[in-house]
Amino acid sequence: AAARSVMDREAVRRALLNLLRNAIQVAPAESSVEITVETDGSLARVRVLDRGPGVEPEFAERAFDPFVTTRSDGIGLGLALVRRVAGEHGGWAKLESRDGGGAVATLEIRVAAGEEEST
Repeated sequence: AAARSVMDREAVRRALLNLLRNAIQVAPAESSVEITVETDGSLARVRVLDRGPGVEPEFAERAFDPFVTTRSDGIGLGLALVRRVAGEHGGWAKLESRDGGGAVATLEIRVAAGEEEST
């Protein structure tokens, strides 16, 4: 899909909420979920880090495919939405294991000039 010239804020919000919800659901009760945001010119990179069970490399490759899930109550569309939103915004999404245990979900998108500072 071609990258949008203007960021679809609602789609990006839903994608970020999916990443955050996934991290909260797998994180141990007494742990925290971290969110980092970096910008580099027209790129924004958001990472959601948890201390859950981590992710097997084989699953990380398929995690963004529709209907792939590890949860018994999941339907496997959350990460598929994240990947679609990333692609629509000229970016990418990735899921990988975190050093020390847990996982890191990364969403990188292109943002239009001037959108980095707005809320």
